Amino acid sequence: MYKPDPPASDVISANEPPASLATILRTIGALFLAGALLATPAVLNRFPFIFYDTSSYISRATFVTHPALRAAHRPVTATVGAAPAASSPKEQSYHAISSNPFFLRPITYSILLVPFSVASLFYFLPFAQGFFCAYVIRRLLRTVGVDGWKPFAGTILGLTALSSLPLHVSYAMPDLFTGILVVMSFVAVLSWPTRSVAGRCWDMLLMAVLIAVHLSHLPIMLALILLYGASAVFLRSKLRLASVMLSGVVPLLVAVIALIGSNYAVARNPVISESSPLFLLARLIGDGPAVAYLTEHCAREPYLLCRHLSQINAHPANEPASDYFLWNPNGAVNQIADPRLVAEASRIDRATITEFPLEVVTNAVRNGFRQLVHFQVDADVNSAAAPFVVDAIANIGPDIAQQYLNSPQARGRYPLVLTRGLVDVGVALALLVVAFVAVRFRTNIPAQIWGFVAVAFTGIAANALATGGLSEVHDRYGNRVIWLAPFTALVLLCVLAQNRGGATQRVEPTPLS
Repeated sequence: MYKPDPPASDVISANEPPASLATILRTIGALFLAGALLATPAVLNRFPFIFYDTSSYISRATFVTHPALRAAHRPVTATVGAAPAASSPKEQSYHAISSNPFFLRPITYSILLVPFSVASLFYFLPFAQGFFCAYVIRRLLRTVGVDGWKPFAGTILGLTALSSLPLHVSYAMPDLFTGILVVMSFVAVLSWPTRSVAGRCWDMLLMAVLIAVHLSHLPIMLALILLYGASAVFLRSKLRLASVMLSGVVPLLVAVIALIGSNYAVARNPVISESSPLFLLARLIGDGPAVAYLTEHCAREPYLLCRHLSQINAHPANEPASDYFLWNPNGAVNQIADPRLVAEASRIDRATITEFPLEVVTNAVRNGFRQLVHFQVDADVNSAAAPFVVDAIANIGPDIAQQYLNSPQARGRYPLVLTRGLVDVGVALALLVVAFVAVRFRTNIPAQIWGFVAVAFTGIAANALATGGLSEVHDRYGNRVIWLAPFTALVLLCVLAQNRGGATQRVEPTPLS
């Protein structure tokens, strides 16, 4: 990953005159328009897209913004005909195991939702997420030397038409930030030497938040750090190891400390995630090694699970064993409902991995490859409105809940087939473009651009291994990063077009660049 001297427009130093107010406003306006374009699915849906897990994120955010909820210590009931529900069934099933509000997922995304958890601002969530994505995309293009607003506009149009990014921009879920983490990591590492002190602090803060927003981002970031570190050490590139440490490793450590601190503050348990042992155990049960271990050792070990051993794999054909174990009312977790199960899961995990190391690794790699090819848009874009979800949205305001019930998603009328078709076309075209450019114009593309291509596809692979290898294989896990494929193709096309057009247009640096 060689990085040539950056263009003048990418270097922000104290010697440069401050950007004019007109330039700043023009930049903000362009990013807002790009963000609005990326939020097109939310506009068509007439409401942000909602996933079942959205309910818990919203509930925690409204707990901060609505004093009445804090006083009552319970969500308000929807007034739009939905049955009352305190929280999602997932949350309810784990109340008997842990009182930690961060047991299933970190608090990070709920904090980001706090400004939007009031009725007057909730609709702006997709536009804010789109604005942030546009900002990171703009930063990436400038980092690799692609200046000017025309290539930026073309990239945004291409991503809007033929990628899964707009759908995730439109969701009230942290899945959006997985692909953005991959892109921003490249931006932060590559641009580190030319950033001001304030700019470096900003990038470190963004990276720490992006890493902490989802637990799967920890192993993904580790994989990216290994790639950057190997490039700096073994390829003798201009990429500095210090840049990797300060813009990658330090934010990762900050994110880990923040996650541990949040769990210690509410549960006096200094761990990254209390639920991780159960999720890993579910994966080991689904793959078989944990069942084999329990079958052999239950006669000697008084595990709680031993009483349910015969039922562990008795799951419906349309429900994976790991999901049945974790979430089904008849699954072992719900049937046992004992806090001791978490500690027991840790012991079983360690013993199973020790006894079946090769099988565990083989299964993880196989599941990672399965996840790699499962990247289609999930059918939940047309999921019926569950009562507990409506209840959570009603915490923001009864009118907001009614708008959700009237949305095409809640009524099962969003064009799922068309959306899936466009994503498929985008991925196929992207692979063709990358392959064609690699064969025909390989020498016309600077090494740092190929470095970004390597980072993007490493991010896709690391996401597949982290989710498929440690959890169940689901399309939405792959869909959240598959937009990186068309994005890399668009970046390559922008570079080729710029090379044909000669010198790039100088772009005045702004606080947003």
